Amino acid sequence: MKTKKLKTILASAPFLFLCLVAVPLQAEDIDLERLVRQLGAEKFAERQQAEHELKALSREPLDSLRKVLRDSGDPEIRVRLERIVEHIVSDTSKIPQAYRVFTATERGSFGPLAQDFRGRSSVAVSNTVGNSGTSGNFAQSFIPKCKTVSSIEVCTYASSDAFGWMCLDLCEDNNGAPGYVLARSWVRIPKNHNFPHGEYVCHDIPDQSVKPAGTYWLVCVGFPDPESKVGMSNYGLSFRRDDYPDGMLWRAGGGGPKKDEDVKFRVFSSSPESHPAYRKASELELKTAPSEEQKMIWRKKEGR
Repeated sequence: MKTKKLKTILASAPFLFLCLVAVPLQAEDIDLERLVRQLGAEKFAERQQAEHELKALSREPLDSLRKVLRDSGDPEIRVRLERIVEHIVSDTSKIPQAYRVFTATERGSFGPLAQDFRGRSSVAVSNTVGNSGTSGNFAQSFIPKCKTVSSIEVCTYASSDAFGWMCLDLCEDNNGAPGYVLARSWVRIPKNHNFPHGEYVCHDIPDQSVKPAGTYWLVCVGFPDPESKVGMSNYGLSFRRDDYPDGMLWRAGGGGPKKDEDVKFRVFSSSPESHPAYRKASELELKTAPSEEQKMIWRKKEGR
């Protein structure tokens, strides 16, 4: 994603809403090796058929397809694999995602549950120092220093009279800006949530393989309900100091990425199957997730 384009997207969020379409095929349901060879077949129809079938796959075989793309000496296979990989990663229906609802709404109940979760998790990256003091959508880069990202905590505490959905995307890096979305988390913050000031919302994403020395991004967007009196999120940020030297922060309307600002966050390489302060969203709650109509209401209310 180009830098100029990202700036526009962040300022006009919400911007990464998932559209549910047909379920993609899993790699075990198809003969991957045969189809890759077929991409170089003599007959055009056979090459087309193989490309069509590979494009229907989930993201599971991406690493294998990318390896063939790097190593193959067949120009026809390489060209078709480039299209296939681009198609798979840009198809939002194939993004692994999780929907959770915050449940620790009784005052004083969240802290012990959060500490219990952290005590049973492995922290790979932690930036928890600095001051709190702004709000808005943001993108934060980081280096994971682990092979798997299981959960992410971000200091995004909604004000007392705000409620709605928070969306966090784990993204690849694309020339210093967020690229393709690898995994997505939705967290529902209900009315009268009593979420503690300065605490961390936990995003329990589907486990995602990453490169320990690679650069990745966290992109966080708030979707307040139409009845919410204020915007969704208040963010704890570290100002004018490089508390986290491996990353940079890009705030909506902030003029681009800044090396001397970082959101407060933790990245876990392993964690319990579920956080005790959250539960899976029900079918009824899933219907409240942002729709195209709600996105237009949000833009109008925010003057975007």
